[in-house]
Amino acid sequence: MKLSKEEIRKKVRETLIEDGADMDITSSSLEIGDDRARAYILAKESGVICGLEIVKEVFYSLCSDADIKILKKDGDKVFTGDKVMLIEASQKALLSGERTALNFLSHLSGIASKTRIFVDKIAQYPKSGIYDTRKTLPGLRAFEKYAVRCGGGKNHRFNLADQVLIKENHLKAANLSVKEAVLKARKKNPASIIEVETENYSEFIEALEGGADIVMLDNFKEEDMVKACHFAHDNYPSVKVEISGGVSLDGLEKIAAAGADRISVGRMTNSAPALDFTFLMK
Repeated sequence: MKLSKEEIRKKVRETLIEDGADMDITSSSLEIGDDRARAYILAKESGVICGLEIVKEVFYSLCSDADIKILKKDGDKVFTGDKVMLIEASQKALLSGERTALNFLSHLSGIASKTRIFVDKIAQYPKSGIYDTRKTLPGLRAFEKYAVRCGGGKNHRFNLADQVLIKENHLKAANLSVKEAVLKARKKNPASIIEVETENYSEFIEALEGGADIVMLDNFKEEDMVKACHFAHDNYPSVKVEISGGVSLDGLEKIAAAGADRISVGRMTNSAPALDFTFLMK
């Protein structure tokens, strides 16, 4: 699912206002105005690109008659030196929109690139999916989750209203066991997916007995993780097992080989390095 045009327009407007794009005193001081110029955006390193439609909207917002040619599509692999977009617009629009455009492109492409690394690592285990989390920058969740999809990953719940996910602190606050919490959540929200985080094998069994749809294994030891995956698949085939907590690239294949249905990775969004691009005017 792509980002809606309205989502893009709204966020672009916010960021251009934040950057003072219509009050660029440097361009004004140098009397740089509406004369036409060309620019292109170039990849300075290899990765997976994401955010091209957002970049296009940046320059259309500043110059309604801009002529923009997108040379790649979101989700494409790009290599150092690749041209990804050509833009013809007023000089003022090009200079005022450059940083906002590159900020979006670099950040989202970094997430897509990081995601693709995780996805490719377990390509031989098609039953296991790489999922994101809610560890996103405030105000950018829809965009960052879109970047995960462009990288080949899958989206976990978008927000707290999407599904029930019972965690340790919920259990403490409600003073309930895992099984009791699942049963209560099911009674209150019969149509919702019910997921519960478990911290040991006995809690895992409670979650299954309570009727959870997804059971998250948080920081399980490898032997317990393997045991739990096999038990669930043999005895509760409709239940999905999700692995979370400290998931690293080095340990990813072991998790997939154990039979995990879902592997949630917060670092795809909360610590992905930006992918470097440059903006050059002709």
